[in-house]
Amino acid sequence: MSAGEVRIALAGALAIAAAATLPLFDQGYYLTLAVNMALYAALCTAWTLFSGPTHFVSLATAAFFGLGTYSVGLGLDYLPFAALLLIGGAAAAVLAGLVGAATLRISGVYFVIFTFGLAELVRQLVSYTQVKVSAKMGLYVFTDFTEKHIYWMLLALTAAIFLTGWLINRSRLGFAMQIIGNDETVARHSGIDTAKLKIILFMISGAFIGIAGAIIAPRYSYVEPPSAFNPMISFNVVIMALLGGTRRLWGPLVGVIPFTILRIPSLWRRKNPHDRGRPQRLQCAQGFRRPCCRQRREFRGAGRRIVRADRSEWLRQDHDAQSDLRRVDAGCRRNCSVRDADLRSLATGRQPGGHDPATAGREARLLLAHRHV
Repeated sequence: MSAGEVRIALAGALAIAAAATLPLFDQGYYLTLAVNMALYAALCTAWTLFSGPTHFVSLATAAFFGLGTYSVGLGLDYLPFAALLLIGGAAAAVLAGLVGAATLRISGVYFVIFTFGLAELVRQLVSYTQVKVSAKMGLYVFTDFTEKHIYWMLLALTAAIFLTGWLINRSRLGFAMQIIGNDETVARHSGIDTAKLKIILFMISGAFIGIAGAIIAPRYSYVEPPSAFNPMISFNVVIMALLGGTRRLWGPLVGVIPFTILRIPSLWRRKNPHDRGRPQRLQCAQGFRRPCCRQRREFRGAGRRIVRADRSEWLRQDHDAQSDLRRVDAGCRRNCSVRDADLRSLATGRQPGGHDPATAGREARLLLAHRHV
């Protein structure tokens, strides 16, 4: 190792050690932000292992990530978590090998389209199989891991990816991949088995991405195909990696940090002067937390409008019901009104209108009962 490489290695080790102390000082918002950064740092660095030297833009990241996530969801009740990490990485590596054998002979936009279609195909297959076999969609992932454990595991995975990339660059595989990236035709004429080497490197990259998906699975608690095989994962990885550059293994970090921060408006939006720094934050679907003062005001205003509208509607309906009752009562009084004198005469047995006394008494009782009703 040269003196420059030693300095870079020491600086990287110190940076990782300093980042690992974050959970000791914060267990909330900044730890959540750091978990997202560590996740995309691992994904982008693993993606750069293959796409950096070969200049192949792969959109199969979501497929490898989802396989790792589902490996944990399916085997969590039967195997230890460490074994599931290896199984998730192995499953993603096997899929990468099959895809590489079928598609790495093509390049350019055809490879991009095929890898994007692959992620969607895997998602549809997993959805169909799960519905047909278990008649349900999604899996529960309940573990004792908290965000600090996930953060430490992602940091260790990122360090392992950097170490693997450094070893590859110093090996014959790395030298051959540099030749392939510069001119694949020259590499082929030089006796380099370009297809085999690209498949090997693609499998290594896919394995690390699968392990990252397995590590992050306990954070979701419930995984399903639309979230595990989300195509936005592939797009975000490509954007972040290209933003930082792929000529150096640490280049994606330059794109991961600012891009992750820019996705959270709470970090750069002007703060509310009446907030006084109180941590009023809301957990959102992507794991970030945002201030919710404005949202709360909007929700409260909407709630008050709904309550006022419901109260007005209730008062109107009540007024209409009372009007209907008054009309019915007035109609009954008109139709069933009997003079008090006639009722008294009928009740005492007199003969109003020449009727028989017994018959008159029965009529009086019927009329009184009908009037009470």
